[in-house]
Amino acid sequence: MKAHRIVLLAAGTIGLVNGCAPLFLAGAGTAAIAAHDRRSLGASIDDEAIELKAGSALRSDDELRRDTHINITSMNGVVLLGGEAATAELRDRVLARTREVTGIRRIVNEVRVASVASLGNRGHDVWLTTKVKTKLIRTEDLD
Repeated sequence: MKAHRIVLLAAGTIGLVNGCAPLFLAGAGTAAIAAHDRRSLGASIDDEAIELKAGSALRSDDELRRDTHINITSMNGVVLLGGEAATAELRDRVLARTREVTGIRRIVNEVRVASVASLGNRGHDVWLTTKVKTKLIRTEDLD
């Protein structure tokens, strides 16, 4: 048991030393949220596969990769698309490419036509998301 604690401490320290603290903390928050997920393991795996396939479809298009920033979230086959696209045509192409992925029951398209958010803004969003998830985890009477 003591060896496990040392390994976890070392892994956490390495993550912080390498400047990956936000990613390390976001991963820990996500793992804790997953522990309370009401979906079955199969549904969670299906949703993860949908997210990966949709992301791959979008990244295979050079123009979408360059002129959009899209977040893809799947929950029980319902996909939420969020983020920014430089033009309405690119937003429509994101939707069309996502529709090609099998297993999707419904798509909610919240992609807005706007300039793509900077890396700094996205980093700040990750930090805020981690803070919210951490507070939700510590809330005892939340279902």
